[in-house]
Amino acid sequence: MHRWLRWSSCLVIVVMAMLSGMLSLFALGDGYMAAVRAYPLQGRALSLSDVPQERSSRTLNALMSGVEEAHAVVVRSDVLVSPVDGSVEGYRLGVYGDVGAHSDEVTFRYQGVDVLDLDLLSRLLRSDADATLGLDRVSADMIASLPAARFGGRLVVVRLDTLERLSGTVNGDYRIIGLDDTGFRALAQRVSEASGIDADRLTSPLHGSSTEDSFMRMIALALLAVAAVALVLLLVLGAFQEFSRLGVYLLLGWSRLGYAVRIYRPLMVCAFVSMVVPFAVTLWGMEGFPVTVQLVVTGLMPGAMVVGIVLAASALGALVLLSVRPVAAIRNRVSKKALLAVIAVVYVLASAGLVAGAHALDAPMNEVSKLGQVNARWGRYDSLRLLYKDSRGTNHTESSGTSGDHMREVYDWYTSIEGRDGVYIANTRHFDAGLLAQWKGLYEQVPEQEFWYFIVSPNYLKDQGFDLDQDTVARAKAGERMFLIPNTMDAAEQERIRGYLTETSMKYKDWNSNIHTTFMDTGKIGFATYHPSTPLFTWSDDLSQPAETTDPVILVATGADMTPFEAESLGATGLTNSYIKLGETAARQYTTPEYLAEYRLEDNNPIYRPASDFIAGLRKSLTEFIQLFGGIALLAALFQLIGMATLCRVYAVTYRETIAVKRLLGYSLTGIFAPAFVMVAVVSAISILATVLLGSTAGSIAAAATFVFQLILLAVQSRTLSSGQVQVMIKSE
Repeated sequence: MHRWLRWSSCLVIVVMAMLSGMLSLFALGDGYMAAVRAYPLQGRALSLSDVPQERSSRTLNALMSGVEEAHAVVVRSDVLVSPVDGSVEGYRLGVYGDVGAHSDEVTFRYQGVDVLDLDLLSRLLRSDADATLGLDRVSADMIASLPAARFGGRLVVVRLDTLERLSGTVNGDYRIIGLDDTGFRALAQRVSEASGIDADRLTSPLHGSSTEDSFMRMIALALLAVAAVALVLLLVLGAFQEFSRLGVYLLLGWSRLGYAVRIYRPLMVCAFVSMVVPFAVTLWGMEGFPVTVQLVVTGLMPGAMVVGIVLAASALGALVLLSVRPVAAIRNRVSKKALLAVIAVVYVLASAGLVAGAHALDAPMNEVSKLGQVNARWGRYDSLRLLYKDSRGTNHTESSGTSGDHMREVYDWYTSIEGRDGVYIANTRHFDAGLLAQWKGLYEQVPEQEFWYFIVSPNYLKDQGFDLDQDTVARAKAGERMFLIPNTMDAAEQERIRGYLTETSMKYKDWNSNIHTTFMDTGKIGFATYHPSTPLFTWSDDLSQPAETTDPVILVATGADMTPFEAESLGATGLTNSYIKLGETAARQYTTPEYLAEYRLEDNNPIYRPASDFIAGLRKSLTEFIQLFGGIALLAALFQLIGMATLCRVYAVTYRETIAVKRLLGYSLTGIFAPAFVMVAVVSAISILATVLLGSTAGSIAAAATFVFQLILLAVQSRTLSSGQVQVMIKSE
């Protein structure tokens, strides 16, 4: 077998090994999620649905108290929705109860590894309300990481009351551990009385769920099938090219089978060596899973499948050698027209596969591009610190968690550093059409167009490059509530915006509060317009929303022009709720115990963390999404490279005698390889036209790039091969 053919075959085998590893990873991810859905195996199902909002707290309390009194355990399972594409990306479990009394039942095992055990669950139940097992969104909340399948679903475990708060509902699927029939019926009756839902309905769930991401699996399977067909073609063509040499070996006493073993042995060695590729992919993809016997066996199985495919392809090639007679083999009697027809058919199919595959990847790659832009934009704000949480101090109340005194202390602390370098206010909200519709009847004037509302400090706008009039800043610092409205709004909409902002400002001004601002005395409200030109970051973790906007309605926020609502919100925590943003230096300087003690905040120990900590889960989803589609696209491009190079080479080798003679007679390279150039030009033109008609940007780029590559490859190979064939002919004479 020619060296180029052998190396091309080995490359195809490696690609097959990588694809089989990806398929194994998908299967492991599906199995992991199936095991999570079934956890805990011994649990009795209790399903809550249609519980009125006003009965939610009462229902949850009844459930938790019943479980606690019986020393049982309750587990609720909620679906996690990907912030990237809205698909199901895993499950969030809520746990409560006496896990120590049911250590075996609460243990969750997969691939021979304890994913959840008594120690982890006990730590969770003893931790703060925001604590998680596994990464949710905020990395600082994670008290322990959990194993996960890369590109598959992930698992997050929280306390049951936290899950109810995060989801905003008590409705969900629960499993109860540790109750006999009598105890379970008693618990169901107790929950029924609290929720108003019939007990029989609670114990008879009418729904289930199963989710699989079949799109990428389908692409990987298709690429694997095409690679297998290509390998068969390469080995069969290799067998045809060995005919002249086979005849000599047969005359020397070799058997056809022995000769087949000789030429295909290197490929079998390559197949066995490539078993390490899917094994490595499996170990890389199963994040946090230690190497166990079960995982090793699972990782080697895809490699065994590839060995089987290579063995079958070699057998087909051997059949060609076994079917030829010695005389025909010596004279190299091969149907060139048949070979050319096979090559042409495979080339057309490969081109069609390129168009179809690129078109299928069009939408995902557009999403990847958008996600990359979002990720890059977040990078500018990674270093800003947001309030993560503060501890319970001496002036916290039991009912609400904070008191008016604490809110005033936070306000006093902020106003003492207001306007200094690295000290900002930035809070954004998006008022969509649905929310505006709900406002009808609540306010006298309601905007009709959805809009972004920014509450930002003057120095924040300045650092963002926003041209802010100094008179506006001075009026805001004097306590006048200054709003900026984009002048691109029509006059009627601007009037509605002014009416709404005036009404809400005056309404909030009269709230009872321990905080007193200048605006609460004066009640002065001012408006100005601006021309939208500066992109402002939206601080949104919702990827369906833009990362930047140029035309928000802006409140120029100072300590003097705040309403009680905003002043009391300065202590809000989290990515989308927080108001105060601190630079790294400002956070070090103004959150020291000594400085906080001046405002009696030292007992609260406020913790400001970088914005990157709050989007760690989002970034993980983005990274895995880009890795997945990028990896599949790279494999597809690599296979196209192998296929095109191989087909061009086969044409040159098949017509090597004709090429040598024409080259000696002075024919041009384009004339010698005219059929190949014409075929490439015609098929590529049809491919590009098809992608244009399909509206596929990725397809058009891929088809055009492949066309250019093929022309270059043909030009290089035609010169190299024609010169080589001339030398061979001269030496043979």
